[in-house]
Amino acid sequence: MSPDPKGARVAGAVTALRAFMDDNLAASKIELEAKLIEVHHGHPPFEPAHLHDARNVLRDRGELTIELKETRGGSQPPILVTTDRARRSRRVDDAAARKRLLMSRYYSYVQGNQQNTASLTGDAGEVAFHEAFLRASVGSSLAEVTRGIPAVPRIMGMQVDLDNAFVLNPLDSETRAPIPPFGVQALVEVKNIREWIYPRTQELYQVLHKAAQLQCAFPDNSFLPVLVCRRTQITTVFMAKSLGFYVIDARQHYFPEHSHIDPANLQELVSELALTDITQGNGAEQTRHTQNRLVTLQRHFDVLEAIEKWKRHAQNHAFRELLKTLNNDRITNVHRDASLNQLRRVMQQDFGAKGGW
Repeated sequence: MSPDPKGARVAGAVTALRAFMDDNLAASKIELEAKLIEVHHGHPPFEPAHLHDARNVLRDRGELTIELKETRGGSQPPILVTTDRARRSRRVDDAAARKRLLMSRYYSYVQGNQQNTASLTGDAGEVAFHEAFLRASVGSSLAEVTRGIPAVPRIMGMQVDLDNAFVLNPLDSETRAPIPPFGVQALVEVKNIREWIYPRTQELYQVLHKAAQLQCAFPDNSFLPVLVCRRTQITTVFMAKSLGFYVIDARQHYFPEHSHIDPANLQELVSELALTDITQGNGAEQTRHTQNRLVTLQRHFDVLEAIEKWKRHAQNHAFRELLKTLNNDRITNVHRDASLNQLRRVMQQDFGAKGGW
């Protein structure tokens, strides 16, 4: 019998999580991902999905539990705590209280709170991407910039509400001379969130659904969906190759310089939770990885293959309807997984696409 790679990785995550919790007593989800996964810089022993399964294993065994206690700010950040309180109950309580404080602060920045009802980080990723695009010089912008924030309300007169868009200028990788295809409109959505983007992640389908609608409305035009996110899981890259879209992992979680964000408090999140990719600003160094991915798109990516695939797929009614369903953030996880499996079947049966995602 062949080995089960997923089972092995979940088992590794269980071992790592048990050891971490024995030492630290309490932790948040994003702290665990930062300290047990992302610290390995591209070669993690397991991924967030495996860590999620590991948490469930140890909760089912009664070794860990999730505490939901209200903070002074009124939030209830979920904190994972050890159930082994023998001789260290006070230490567990203190550790959990500290993690609640830090996570309450984090959520006040990314989700808003009573002082600031809106997210402070939402526009930061969009601004950073636009600055990276301008530095990379890979095409002509279609964005309207209002008070420093880019947006694309319409394409070809059709309402789309995209974060950004540009006409791509492909170049030969050696001579840097312009090459076809010309007139390709890259349609961009920026997701400045900590969650890794998997093929089942709802945020992915915002740009795909909008791009499919545009492609169906203007079948002779060439559109390339582009997703920009902090981190992407490898199967999403396989999916992009199969469907005909492009993924940029920025490797940064962008925060603005804002009066409600105290630099000292932000530094505590970075140091204590290991959220080392949090960055304030959008200079050349902070946007370097996005710039490099844009240059790769311009000089090395097979744009012609991607837009031909996307044109074929977007004309398929079942394909568009499944993207619409997967873009719905109110469907259950069971419904989402079923729809994703159906999308895979459509891709395999109607287009002969390979699996792997």
